[in-house]
Amino acid sequence: PPPASRATVKRKVSGERIEFDPSAWTKMMCAPDRMALDRKVAADWRRVRRLTLGGDGILAAHAEDGAAVFRFRRAPAK
Repeated sequence: PPPASRATVKRKVSGERIEFDPSAWTKMMCAPDRMALDRKVAADWRRVRRLTLGGDGILAAHAEDGAAVFRFRRAPAK
């Protein structure tokens, strides 16, 4: 299914700190459970302050306290 929103995410970088503001997301009408997930993802992006790329190729987005908010891995080649 298509995503519940599309985003142009604003970011601010200061030294080693990064902040994301997904307030420019365009909401689409979706089922309530999908919209709830969309709101949670947007809120979680606001918590991100640092990105790291591990030797295993995992890109992690961390909160101020160092906790991983998101972990991304490259999709397998088709």
